[in-house]
Order: sequence, then C-alpha cells, then structure tokens
Amino acid sequence: IQYRNMRTIVDIPEEKIKELDELGKKENQPRAVLIREAIGEYLHRRKENGLEVFGLWKDKKIDSLKFERKIRKDWEK
Repeated sequence: IQYRNMRTIVDIPEEKIKELDELGKKENQPRAVLIREAIGEYLHRRKENGLEVFGLWKDKKIDSLKFERKIRKDWEK
C-alpha cells in the first residue's frame, strides 16, 4: 500500500494557531510541518499507551483511555 499526503480541514483555536506560529518562527518550520509532527507523536503515544494490549487485558474489548478516565472520576468522588 502506498500512502500519499492528503489535505484536510481542521478547526484549531486561534490561541493554538498563534502558539504554532511562534514555535514555527523559533524552529524555522512551517505550521503544517509542526502539525504533522504533532499528529505523528500523538498516534505513536496512543499506540504505546494501551491500544496494543498484552497479558491480562488483551481479551477485553474496551478503550483503555476511556476506562482510565472512568476510574479516575471514581477517585474524585
């Protein structure tokens, strides 16, 4: 399978755009490069943190992030 770049429309709050632009100036990188890098890091982190599960949890059909948020809410009670 060969993948190619695809354009998409994403709503990003103005404050985040300003932060991206400031970072882009510091690193001499266009906003698009920073966004692609951020998406790549996010997907990598999600993969490392529970989307590929081994051991006792491997047969459970739940989203680990949703489960974690639920039990943390229980702690607040």
